[in-house]
Amino acid sequence: MLRLNGRGSTECRAIGRARIVRSFSDLLEFAPRPEIRPFWRQTGADADPGNVVAVLLGPHNLTLDDMPATVVAIVTESHLVRGSERPVRSPCPIVDCVGPAAQDIQDGDLVLVNGGQASVWVNPTARMVNAFQRSDSAGRFHLDYEHQPVRLPDGRPIRVDALVADGDRIASYLSEGPDGFVLTSYRLEEIESVVSGAHGKPVALPAECGSDWAGAAARSAALSDMTALLRSVTSGYGPLDLRADLDVAADELAAEGTRAGRVRVGVWMEEGSIDPAAVLTPGLERAFLRASTLTSDWLEEAILAAKSVLVPASVHAEDADPSDAKIVIDLGVAGIVVQSPQVQSWKQALRSVALRA
Repeated sequence: MLRLNGRGSTECRAIGRARIVRSFSDLLEFAPRPEIRPFWRQTGADADPGNVVAVLLGPHNLTLDDMPATVVAIVTESHLVRGSERPVRSPCPIVDCVGPAAQDIQDGDLVLVNGGQASVWVNPTARMVNAFQRSDSAGRFHLDYEHQPVRLPDGRPIRVDALVADGDRIASYLSEGPDGFVLTSYRLEEIESVVSGAHGKPVALPAECGSDWAGAAARSAALSDMTALLRSVTSGYGPLDLRADLDVAADELAAEGTRAGRVRVGVWMEEGSIDPAAVLTPGLERAFLRASTLTSDWLEEAILAAKSVLVPASVHAEDADPSDAKIVIDLGVAGIVVQSPQVQSWKQALRSVALRA
């Protein structure tokens, strides 16, 4: 952890990932707001693309007016020309004249900026971040060990997602440390509050037909990584139809000036009710496979099909428990979906098996 001091302005604070800026051309690389990448591909600075702390180094010749909307705070090596005030933006904490120490900040570092105290904390501790976030609900960084995904020796992550029966319960399950949430039911009017309540963690939920649902989903996807799950891909409404409705909704929201995100299209497949080959249906980006046991032939076929088209698959087995961690790793899946109270037991078991590999 590194602390820097400079000259502060505005009595507010912000937290985000550092982006080094030496000229105006560097700003073009992250404005407008970059699309959130699939969570299984996120690394370093990609993990929180919507919360950027601009770190201005050298003779950049930039002013506050040059900063894109994704910038939540500014740290500068030398003086920053404030420019005109823009009422459309919320107060942005600025700490300038930090000096050469600003060059110690690297792209992707987590940075907490306190304008009132004129201080900058680089890679703060989990306790500091949690203390800050108790009074800030716009976004959340999960640094505590229990929130970290399991990684195998080769670097491959295995996610442990929580199965949630009611959207109202996501907030209470957050402290269990799941890597994401898979909802089985919710109400249309609560979809945005459900995704917001996940505090940036991925959410997968059943898809519905209709423009009202597509619009609500597109708005919600601006808050977090979101996957819409079809229950069937063989009916008259398939992945490509859902993709088209979501894209139309996003375009309409953009035309209205409303922020929208890209919803991923996935499928929830249950053993005995759908052919394993259904995962090969064009347009699918994610698969959740529910089977009676982790060793079922149906599950093996579905996983192999998903791998053949590079569709990340997570599994949920009714009789699975943490003692089956090695089976999950050997299956080569992207993750497992479990009941919320079992999240940490599964993470511990998966890490133990990974260490012995």
